[in-house]
Order: sequence, then structure tokens, then C-alpha cells
Amino acid sequence: MSKIRFLIAFCISKFTVILLKIFSYRGSDFPGMIAIKICPDFLKYIKKPDLIIGVTGSNGKTTVTNLIADSLSMLGENIVSNKFGSNLHTGVATALLRNYKIFGGVKSNIAVIEIDERSFRITGKYITPNYIIITNLTRDSMMRNAHPDFISQILTKYIPADSKLIINADNLSAVITSPKNERIYFGIKQMSTDKQISNSIIHDVNICPICQEELVWDYCRYSDIGSVRCPKCGFHTPEYNYFADHVDLENKTISFYDNSSIILDNVKLINDTLFNIYNQLAVMTLLSELGYSGKEITKCINNLDILHSRLKFDVFHGDMQIKTMLSKGMNGYANSRVFEYINSQERPTQIVLMINSEEVETVWSENICWIYDADFELLNFDFLDKVIMFCPRKYDYKNRLLFAGVPEDKILLLDDYRDAPQHIRYIKDSSVFILHDIYNEDKADFIRKSILSGRIGS
Repeated sequence: MSKIRFLIAFCISKFTVILLKIFSYRGSDFPGMIAIKICPDFLKYIKKPDLIIGVTGSNGKTTVTNLIADSLSMLGENIVSNKFGSNLHTGVATALLRNYKIFGGVKSNIAVIEIDERSFRITGKYITPNYIIITNLTRDSMMRNAHPDFISQILTKYIPADSKLIINADNLSAVITSPKNERIYFGIKQMSTDKQISNSIIHDVNICPICQEELVWDYCRYSDIGSVRCPKCGFHTPEYNYFADHVDLENKTISFYDNSSIILDNVKLINDTLFNIYNQLAVMTLLSELGYSGKEITKCINNLDILHSRLKFDVFHGDMQIKTMLSKGMNGYANSRVFEYINSQERPTQIVLMINSEEVETVWSENICWIYDADFELLNFDFLDKVIMFCPRKYDYKNRLLFAGVPEDKILLLDDYRDAPQHIRYIKDSSVFILHDIYNEDKADFIRKSILSGRIGS
């Protein structure tokens, strides 16, 4: 009976895939929703590629999924991915549907699948990825995944035992996840900018998971990312199997090693933000594990770029940088990493802050506690020119900025996002950061294009 339901589900949902393709609409998980509605065990029966690479984690999974998919395509592999759809089980089902031929068999023998952490409760029952990359586990939105310990427990319970994990060793919450699985660790060697004590508001790793003794940090990169040890039982950050060293943010290069020798020297950094360096390192680690040579990995890295919906870089009038960046609403950790990057630039800076989407906030949550998890103090720097805000929560953000010490005369509140460009002024050798949420990229793009066309103030 189940197989009959599967065949009915397959035929109907495959037809919707064809319809969506005809109308050039590829970013939907609707076919997968139909398939699973008709046959709840749909993922059990659909034929899967020989090699499945899963990507999960609190932040960076979409970026890593796209970078892996693009890399393997450059290397001549035929892949299927849910890069244009949902990372829930319905999105995974849609990707596998697209890959399944009408008369049997698969089009691609490699799948690169982004999997929501909590979705493993369903996906993990039916799909056993050969590799699962855990980018990081950090504090997230209360409406999504909340605390990393909660997510670590879910992953430990539902990640298939036969999957090989590729884990960010500098993130202890990821390290302690699914301890019985075979694993590979990657990380970044100590940098000159690392600190002895975290200055981040969010710092969730303080107690040893083995003996509950207070942990000692050898160095902290940001929040709870770095090298840690327990003085009582000896628990510590694991040794790297692959790592980056000699990180040169000015020239945008790193060196890439396995645990015994150098693989690549002075390879290009795709992006100079620390969190994206970890994303790049995850991709390079996977490619090395798959057996690709240093020359092949270099070819990929030299031709990769961060998805434009996440990061756009432009220049106005020759010397004013315009950086449009995704900064997830209701996620204090993710916003802190963006603020940290802005603070490190040391250039006259104007910021358009639109990290809450008025389109969704009324149906998601009225709770604003997350903005007190975010390190808005990082925006209190001497070279800040102004912060422009216009969302319904603008008064809450203003209060948070005032608590962070940002002078009130540098905070500008508007009623309409279309008015923002005329309050941007040209400043020689400066930066403009447009920080947007997932759901208001169109408004951010309007502001970006208006600035680039010269429709700004004086």
C-alpha cells in the first residue's frame, strides 16, 4: 500500500515540478509538500544519489551549500541541490524529485542538501548522508532554534550513525554533537586579533560538558569561538584534521593545511569576514576529503563568490564602498558578527539598519529581547557617521543604540525606506553598510541602486 501511495505521490508531485519549470519558478518546495502529504514516507522510497552531502548548523549553511554545489559543478560533477528551495524535509523531497527520472533512475549521482537542524527528526529517518558538515551551533532566534544545547541534543539523537561528520572544531557546541559518529575537524589557528576573554554578550560555552568544571580559554576569537580546555578533566578543543593559518585579511589570502603538511599556500579568501572564512574552510575540507587535489581546490576557490542575496559589494564615486549584507533579524549572534566586521573596517561609516522585516514580525513575535543579545556596542565607534532606521521597531533599536553609547545625534529615524538614500552623503574613502533581513532584500536593493545612481544627499 505504501508503495502505491508513493507512486501516486510521485506522479502528481512530478507533474507540479514540470509546471513550475515551465513557469520558470524554481524556488518552491511545493512539489515536496504535495508528495509528503500524499505519502508521509516519500523520502524512504524515492531513489537517492550515491553520494549525499548534508550541510547543517545555526549560521552559514546556505552559503556553504551553495559554495559546495558551485565547486563540484566547476569540477565537472553533475549535482542536485536544494539551493533554490526550502531546507526542511519538503525542500529535500523537492530536490530529490527534480533529480528523479520519470521512468526510473537519477539524473545526478551527487546531492548537496542543506538541512535545517530540527528537520533532522524527519530527514534523518530516511536519508543517510555520506558526509554532514556542521558549520556551527550558536544561539539563534527564539522562534527558530534558540539555544545551541537544545539543537545539539536534537542532532545527536537524529543524525544517522553512519554519516561522517565534518565539524568546526573551534565551536564547542558543535564538537560535542553526535560523539559516536566518525568525524573530521577543521578550524583556524590562533590569530593576532584573538582575545583572552570574550567581549561578546553571548558566550554560551563556560562549563565543561564532561565534569561541569569552569572552562579556561586559551584564546577567544568571538563569542564562544576559539580554543578552550578544562583544568580538571582535561577536556579540550580537539586537534584539527584540516586548518587555516596565516590569515591575511589585508591581502585576502590564507594557507590551508591538513594535520601533517600544507595543501595550499596563499589561497584567495572569498570574503574577509571571519564567519565566511570558516564557511570557505568547511568547503575546502570537504573537497580534500573527497580526494580533490590542491590545484583543483584552488580552481574552485578562485572562481567562487558569496551568493548575492547574502552579500553585495559596490563602489560609488571611486572610493565610497557600498556593502549590502544579510543580517538575520531576531538573531543576536548573527548580527553581532556583522557589527564586528563593520567595526573592524576603521573607515567613516554610514549604516542603514533594516534587520527586522515588518512583513513577518507581526506574525512571528513581539519579543525584542534578542536585540539585547546583539553587540550593538560594536557600533559605538569614533568613525561612525550615522545610523538610519525606518522599521516599525525603530524606537526599540534607537533605545538599544543609546544603551550602547551611540550618540543620539548620530541616530536618524525615518517613516519610509524610500527616503533613506537622500540622507546618505558622499564621504571620501568611506563605507555605507545596508543591513537587511531575509525578507526585505528588495528594499535593501532599492536603497543600494538609488545610492549607486547618485540619488543621495549632499
